[in-house]
Amino acid sequence: MGEEIACIRFGPRYDVDCANLTMKNGEAIAWVSTCRYLGVYFVSGREHKYAALIKLNRNFFVHLMLPLVKWDALRQKRFS
Repeated sequence: MGEEIACIRFGPRYDVDCANLTMKNGEAIAWVSTCRYLGVYFVSGREHKYAALIKLNRNFFVHLMLPLVKWDALRQKRFS
């Protein structure tokens, strides 16, 4: 397949064990504590953490991060 598929958790229950996930073909999906997506390393934890950036075009980075920032603001507003 050439793609690496993994699950990562964020939020207050990030360290609680979850049920194993499988794809339609029966292949297991791994739970990970860090992952890289479009050059950004995400770290599992109570809050979103971005470990390192790898030479991203500023506009590209803004378009990637804007939905995450908006989602986080809405989440914090909802639980405040």
